[in-house]
Amino acid sequence: MTDIISLIYSAGSVLLSIFTFLIIFGILIILHEFGHFWAARAAKVKILEFGFGMPPKIWGKKTSRNTEDGTEEMEWTLNAIPFGGFVRMEGEDGTSNHPRAFNNRPLLWRMLVISGGVIMNFLLGWGLLTASFMIGVQMPETGVGSIHVGKLVDDMPAIASELKEKDILLEIDNIEITSYENFLSTLKNDAEKKQIAHFTILRKNEKIEIEIMPNENGIFGIVPQFTIKTEKYEFINAGKRGFEESFIVMKGSIDALGNLVTNLTTKHKIPEGIGGPVAIASTTDAILEHGTFLQLVLFTAMLSLSLAVLNIMPFPGLDGGRFIFLLIEAIFVIFTFIATKIFRINYNFPKRLPHSLEMYINAIGMLTLFSFLIWVTFLDIGKLFG
Repeated sequence: MTDIISLIYSAGSVLLSIFTFLIIFGILIILHEFGHFWAARAAKVKILEFGFGMPPKIWGKKTSRNTEDGTEEMEWTLNAIPFGGFVRMEGEDGTSNHPRAFNNRPLLWRMLVISGGVIMNFLLGWGLLTASFMIGVQMPETGVGSIHVGKLVDDMPAIASELKEKDILLEIDNIEITSYENFLSTLKNDAEKKQIAHFTILRKNEKIEIEIMPNENGIFGIVPQFTIKTEKYEFINAGKRGFEESFIVMKGSIDALGNLVTNLTTKHKIPEGIGGPVAIASTTDAILEHGTFLQLVLFTAMLSLSLAVLNIMPFPGLDGGRFIFLLIEAIFVIFTFIATKIFRINYNFPKRLPHSLEMYINAIGMLTLFSFLIWVTFLDIGKLFG
């Protein structure tokens, strides 16, 4: 009976974490779409619909507003699939003759509309980080002597060496250890070359030199522990600090995405420290069970910034892919100007790629991304339970 109750409790906890993750991620997608919406309004693009959730539609309300062309109606809809949202604009199919259709707006305005979602996710992530730094965030302290040995993993080279828990890491291979990233990058070099790492540690005010050879998989088995400090700033400095951290998170997301793609295509597995939707939901569960509200806010900020990075990737179907088509159009415009105005070539050059070709490429891109997501999810589940 106790086992059944425990199983029900565990299942309920998992479902709650997945539900919470879906709510957070769904809200981030809706805000992403609002970014496109506000950018479209600024670009004076005619908006037909803003939908909460995905079709089929279960409820809708039309609103009107005055524009330079007269009264304009748009519909706010609530849809059956309760996840994410979308904005539908006149001329997205490239066939509209309406002067305020998306396909008829100036190129720079269309670039703004396509970039609106990424801009919104960045601003949200930066805003949440700024607010967190105003409240006070616990951060790893940087500087020589800030990283301690937290744990030595069983049956790994480090535990068989002279290294002990609570030792302070000063140098590895004569490189000063000042941060977690610094620690990882320095050890990574030795791990990849399967060569001995030379540690300089501090133990009871005594400097000690230790040599450790990684195992055949390039693992040393050292889990670092940080000296933690609370960072709290006034508004201006919090904004600056949030801006710096935003770019650190985004760079980390780019590196993680590259590492994920490389490992999946070459080794057919998800690398350590990186996860897909299931792993992210698992992280949500850990925060809900052991974390604080501020940690949930920071997690949301990182998700928003990661969503910005994902969407800006120049891949068909994503905002970055659509932006590439606009850049190609810009090249056509520049080429046409040079050919007709400078070289006086009398020829009707194309202004852009055929919209049907763009739709076809984007459809293939979305199908590829969806297949990739399913693959990552299955590997994620196997990694979680394997």
